[in-house]
Amino acid sequence: MRYRLTPSTTFLMLIISSLILIDPAMTAETQPVSGKIEAVTVYSDRALVRRSHSIKLGGTQTTVRFVELPVSLIPDTIRASATGVTIASISVRPSNQMEDSVLEEHPLKKRIEELNRSIRSETDRLTNYREQLKTLNSFAHLTTTQTDREMRAGAIQVNGWMEAMKYMEDRRLDYLQKIQNSELKIADLQKSQKIVSEQFSRIANARKRSPVDVELVCQGKPGATGAIHLDYMVSGVSWKGIYDLHGKSEGGDFRLESIATVRQKTGEDWNDVQVTLSTARPSLAIAPPTIKPWRVSPGSLSMNDQKPTDALASDDEESTGKPTSGESSASDAAEVSTFTVQLPGLESIPSDNSDHRVTMQTATITGTVSHVAIPSRTSFVFLKGKFKNTLSMPLLWSTANVYLDGGFVGTTTPGTKASVGEEFEMYLGPDQRMQVKRTLVKGEIAGSGIISQSVEIHNQWQIEISNYTKKSRDVLILDQFPVSVDPRISTKFLGSNRNDVKADTRGILSWTVSVAAGQTQKVDFSYNLSLPREYWTSFEKAEEAKQERQQNYHPAVEPNAPSKEKKMYNLERMLMH
Repeated sequence: MRYRLTPSTTFLMLIISSLILIDPAMTAETQPVSGKIEAVTVYSDRALVRRSHSIKLGGTQTTVRFVELPVSLIPDTIRASATGVTIASISVRPSNQMEDSVLEEHPLKKRIEELNRSIRSETDRLTNYREQLKTLNSFAHLTTTQTDREMRAGAIQVNGWMEAMKYMEDRRLDYLQKIQNSELKIADLQKSQKIVSEQFSRIANARKRSPVDVELVCQGKPGATGAIHLDYMVSGVSWKGIYDLHGKSEGGDFRLESIATVRQKTGEDWNDVQVTLSTARPSLAIAPPTIKPWRVSPGSLSMNDQKPTDALASDDEESTGKPTSGESSASDAAEVSTFTVQLPGLESIPSDNSDHRVTMQTATITGTVSHVAIPSRTSFVFLKGKFKNTLSMPLLWSTANVYLDGGFVGTTTPGTKASVGEEFEMYLGPDQRMQVKRTLVKGEIAGSGIISQSVEIHNQWQIEISNYTKKSRDVLILDQFPVSVDPRISTKFLGSNRNDVKADTRGILSWTVSVAAGQTQKVDFSYNLSLPREYWTSFEKAEEAKQERQQNYHPAVEPNAPSKEKKMYNLERMLMH
């Protein structure tokens, strides 16, 4: 079917065309832009990216489409703003992804193809060498058969036989050497191919694009200029603060170096961008959890429910630096407070998932060092430093490397962040010049008769602190005694040989002991525990069975050994482990 243009139809089309030309907004095409990444705010598991693009309106409206966005873009987080112009609308459109010709012509891909060809060629050569060796072995077998026939006939030619054997052996060694060299060459080629493939894979992943584009309609006075900003969240990002603390075990001035390590595999490279680090966690819920009924069942408060570390896990800040469970403290708030630090210069961080390290700041801080011992857990005496953050930025550490007296001590994870000017504490490792020893000196049943319905056990512990340094040291000693949560069991702290012992309601004991240079100080304490006889009987039977198993595993060497010493009842071992 054909259509003819009549004069009236032609006139109407000219009018429509003139109207279209009059309104530039109707004829203006969508401008595809990528924009320039100007700033990135990095969180613990994601980042907020800002792209900017300068714009000049050709009419009252201009449509701009941001393309080649990263594959890790989170569409729900897309936001837009503008200066100099007004954004009339924003929409998310499916992108028209096309084959990346850059990757097809990439030198690394050509190198992979070249290595694959070399591997195939060398593999064929190796196969040929092995087949030739098999043929040579067949010739050797025929030569041996011919020699046997000549020997039976008495017509063997020794010289010819020796020459044949030498030829076969030389050729065999030659092929074996070629096979070995070929295998080594293939292994080297495969190793190189793996390295280049991993490099190309990182680049290819970095060039993956989002399946959506962002289209903005900007309006204003014709010819108006301005800038549009596209903000969005991306995943595949992480960062951590690493701090190096250098100082002396005697205290004084310490050097604190703050380093930020950022890695990302978002699918876009960040080139010359302003990077801000934040401890905020956008992924966390913004509403509090609901309170559920607390129902206590019979026996749920028995002693068996207590773990061996409960006492010290709820210890004060002197031992753990953390608040007691169930209590709210300032350290809780500090742990969840949000800190931000802007890195001093522009950074370039490629999307290759490798660590990008930048030194944020270095400062001298003054610290005082004390000694802490927890002999029920370890025989080491630990150094504990108290400092004040004199940097111009908060401490956003995840790990801290400690160097004392010129040597590396170890890596620690500080409990809380520290604001500018805030004091903080950190353990600095064991002091090898001091030692602590804890010994059970009394563990006996006391105050219970045969017909009594309860059993009372008495424990006495002795702690020895040895100071092998050249000056007197004050040591904070932390220990514990049992606290009952079962009404059928009662405990009592009987005291210590020192009057300065502090005992709280949680069963935590603390002393501050001054130990002279080259001397040893002794601290003892005792407590008793009373419990129903049936409880004690079950505990004692379990302990005897355990000891019997150990004796069977480690039998006595001398059959006529002297009688056992008086039995010691270690309540910690029996009831807590």
